[in-house]
Amino acid sequence: MSRIPYDCGYVGEIGRAVYFFAYYEWCVVWVIEALDPGFLQRYTRDRAMTAGMVGSHLKGLLKSRAELARREDLAELHRIFDGLVRRRNALVHASPITDGDIAKSQILNYQGPLGKEISDLKWTREEIDGFASDVDAAVPMVSRIFEQLRRESGRV
Repeated sequence: MSRIPYDCGYVGEIGRAVYFFAYYEWCVVWVIEALDPGFLQRYTRDRAMTAGMVGSHLKGLLKSRAELARREDLAELHRIFDGLVRRRNALVHASPITDGDIAKSQILNYQGPLGKEISDLKWTREEIDGFASDVDAAVPMVSRIFEQLRRESGRV
């Protein structure tokens, strides 16, 4: 028996959302590997990278390599990834609170710097499910980009 109050279903939803994001981030890493061979080694073995660092690397490739094919798709991938990174960060950096609902549920609540895109977010089940659904919806695009790059390069 845990000393920490929690709802199994709620915690399961958080786990699903975090897993979905990890899967999606790994797809983005493989897109970057297709564009910048050796990135996978740096990501997995050479130094720990946050999702924000992965996004910055993708953005850097867009800025420094004018010849990149699929530039518009990659810019859209970066925009979507960046937004999902911010939401994932708001989830994993949230604090537990007692919700004001009738059941006085234990949930997560994010409070960050005022004026940011996400400064306050109460992670209800609906918010968590919405985030997981948005990540799930982003996977086909990144998969399509990777497959196109793989076919074109013949490397990955």
